[in-house]
Amino acid sequence: EKDGFKDVKIKLECREDVSEHKDTVMYTLEGGNSQPETLVRSIAFRYLKVGLVSDSHNLEYLKREGSGIKSDMLSGWLKVNRFDFGFVSDLGNASVLCDFDVLLVSDQYALSGVGVAYLRQFVKGGGGLVALDAVGVVDADAYLAGKTEVDGAKRIFDLLGYSKPGVAKIEKGLKGLRVVENMHAVTKLQKKGAIVKLAMQSGFAFVDSVAKGMVLADQRISVAGRSGFVGAAAVVAGGFGGGRVVHFNFDAEKTLAQISLMVEQALIWTGKIE
Repeated sequence: EKDGFKDVKIKLECREDVSEHKDTVMYTLEGGNSQPETLVRSIAFRYLKVGLVSDSHNLEYLKREGSGIKSDMLSGWLKVNRFDFGFVSDLGNASVLCDFDVLLVSDQYALSGVGVAYLRQFVKGGGGLVALDAVGVVDADAYLAGKTEVDGAKRIFDLLGYSKPGVAKIEKGLKGLRVVENMHAVTKLQKKGAIVKLAMQSGFAFVDSVAKGMVLADQRISVAGRSGFVGAAAVVAGGFGGGRVVHFNFDAEKTLAQISLMVEQALIWTGKIE
């Protein structure tokens, strides 16, 4: 009993006011000597809207290369983990990108020059990017025009945090990835030094050192054109302009079950939900 109140009960209830597009908290104060009083207050909740990129230029590239269309594994993963998301079929449409807080980009090897430019602009302006495997390493404009020089890594390596645009195909991985930094939001639930075993390591990897980002995990891989195993970053996190970027430097879609928690944390961190 304090200040005349005795056995005060507080009931909290959250609800969405669809008519006014507001979220509210309703709380009821109930005491032994007074009638219940209900108060309603509007509050702001920070929602995260994810754009899952499946760019038309990359689909055409995969079709011509005979690689087939990628599975819908990531869309299913987003649904299971209750992320609000939509699809992005053209990175060159800036008005569509404005609908999202974070872009999730997986195995999008071939991107147009306009698409890469808008992706950089999106992140520089404060958007988030979570990239799985190589992104934009094939110049789609040159490839679709039948040119022999189609290297596009030089357009995007710095966005992902690397010092140079060196990219190589992963032929084999050794054990998986090793967590080297667990003080970051993406790896805070991992033990430093822990080995995250991956059923398969494949895809393409940036093999040069990290310049602007922080290496959260590394890997030892066998890549085309080099003998033995070489060390490379596995997970890199950093900033670009006003935005944040996390890059998983392998075909993470094939090992999503093993790194699911890190991908989830990457979306939250790049979306600035803290």
